[in-house]
Amino acid sequence: MEPNYSEYSTIELEDALADVDKDAFPERVERIESELRARQITEQSTSNKVSDKQEDISGSTLEAAPRMLRLVNHILDALVVFIFAFVASFIMNLIGLGHVTEMLFELPDIVFGLLMYLIYYVPLETITGKSVGKHFTKTKVVNLSGEKPDIYQIAGRTFARMIPFEPLSIFRSSRDCWHDSLANTKVVLEDDEQEHKSLKD
Repeated sequence: MEPNYSEYSTIELEDALADVDKDAFPERVERIESELRARQITEQSTSNKVSDKQEDISGSTLEAAPRMLRLVNHILDALVVFIFAFVASFIMNLIGLGHVTEMLFELPDIVFGLLMYLIYYVPLETITGKSVGKHFTKTKVVNLSGEKPDIYQIAGRTFARMIPFEPLSIFRSSRDCWHDSLANTKVVLEDDEQEHKSLKD
């Protein structure tokens, strides 16, 4: 009965080739060598595919979203924060908590601004990766690996927004604001983020 070399492992094929009587069974030798060549071609092809995929992932550096979209984000989010503060103070006055509103408005501007930013940005960007402005411009916050940032990174971004003249840092060549780079995050287009994920998968 002729052995079925296709069921042999590569090591078993190599052992069979070393042990077979090449003069008595030249056909077996040819079949073993043919099977080994086929295995080598398959392994090389698989290795190339893995290598190509790794190159695609490493070469697909996520680019920061365009400056114009970032500026739109900033304007829309500032407007939403202002409306939120106005509505919240109105409601608090209605329910008899006007004294709390007065206390909040007496805080230094930077403290009041940070409080509003924390209430606004941290829940939204931690859960969805987007503020209201980012929903409108179809942009998203990611970490440097293209994944969802953790709450500490989002909080770090929010605190960094209070740096004087921080919005002007969008005009850096990298298009990353200080609150992006200091928290090891990046704002990217949603389409780019999805493409990056598909390459990793």
